Amino acid sequence: MARRFRVALSFVAMILSTFITAILNRFILADKEEILIAYFPLIGGAFVIFTWLISVSWPLLLIPTKSGFYRKWNVLWYSLLHAALIGFSFFGALIFESGNFDLFYSSLLGGLFTGLIFKGLLEWNALQDLLNKSPRLRFTALLAPVLFCFLYYWAFPHISPQAAFPYMPKEIQREIFLRELIHLKPGQSLDKLYQELPYRNSQETVDSLGILYNDLQLGKDMIHFETHNNTLVKLEISKQKKAR
Repeated sequence: MARRFRVALSFVAMILSTFITAILNRFILADKEEILIAYFPLIGGAFVIFTWLISVSWPLLLIPTKSGFYRKWNVLWYSLLHAALIGFSFFGALIFESGNFDLFYSSLLGGLFTGLIFKGLLEWNALQDLLNKSPRLRFTALLAPVLFCFLYYWAFPHISPQAAFPYMPKEIQREIFLRELIHLKPGQSLDKLYQELPYRNSQETVDSLGILYNDLQLGKDMIHFETHNNTLVKLEISKQKKAR
C-alpha cells in the first residue's frame, strides 16, 4: 500500500513540476523559443510521463519503504540525477549538435522541483491519511495532467489574464487580448492594453491612411477592429457563418 501511495505521488510531483518549470523558463529563457515557455507542460509532460513509467514507478515499487532512499533529502538527489539522465537521453544529440542547452537546463529544473514536490507530498501527513482512508482517491493521480492543464491553460488566464499572458501559447494570448479589447469603445487609446498585453496580429492590413484592419476569432465570434496611431477607430463583433 505504501509503495503504491508513493508511486501515485511521484506521478503528481513530476507532472506538476513541468508547469512550474514553464513559468520559471519565462524569467530564465525570456528571449528563447515559445515552445520552451508556453508549450513545455504539454511537450515536456509527454516525455515526463514516459520517463516516469520506466524509471520512477518501477523502482518505487521495488525499493523497500524503509530504505534510505526515502529519508531526508535522498529523494531530491535522486530526482536531480534522474533529470540529468532525461536531459542527455532525450535531448543529448540535439544539445551537442546545436550547442543549445536550454532543454537540458529545463530538464534539470524540472527534476529539482520534482524532488522538492515529491518530498513535500511524502511528508504531508493529512494527505497521507486522506489517501489511506480512500484508496480510490489514489487513482485520481492518473488525472493529474488533465487537472493541471485545465488550471494552467484555462483557469490561470481567466483568473489573472495579465499575469498568465507571457506564459501562454499565441492562441490563448489572442483570446486574452480580445477579451480585454471588447470592453473598449472607439476613440479610446490602446497604449495601455498593448503595454499590458503585447499581442500583435501578424495578418493585419494597413491602408494608405495608416489605419490597421484586424479580424480575429474569439470562440464563435469574429472580432473586427480598426486602429490608427494605437487608437481604437472601429469595433465590430459578429457571429461566424457556418460552412455549408
